[in-house]
Amino acid sequence: MVKEILKQMQRMRSEYVSEQELSDAKAYLTGSFPRRLETTSKIVDFISAVQFFNLGDDYIQKYPSYIKSITKEDVRRVAEKYLNPEAYVLVLVGRQSEMKLHQLQAP
Repeated sequence: MVKEILKQMQRMRSEYVSEQELSDAKAYLTGSFPRRLETTSKIVDFISAVQFFNLGDDYIQKYPSYIKSITKEDVRRVAEKYLNPEAYVLVLVGRQSEMKLHQLQAP
């Protein structure tokens, strides 16, 4: 599984995502957005993040248009900047005795 994650990281850095992948991701992010505001606690967390990152009082209204404006080029540019299969932090959770750990290398 870890090798597949590293493989996908490298793919996102070197290839453009497909139109279908981009469309599905946009639909998920815009469609699931209201769930981020279902409880008082979630609303407070959201408002706090908006204020902390100085996103603007109209961020909640603009969020869908921000997501819809993302391009394949944007995804690749950000992947190149932040997804580095040579320098990453891997966190595994589970019983060590049940994990088959060996040296992992980027594809």
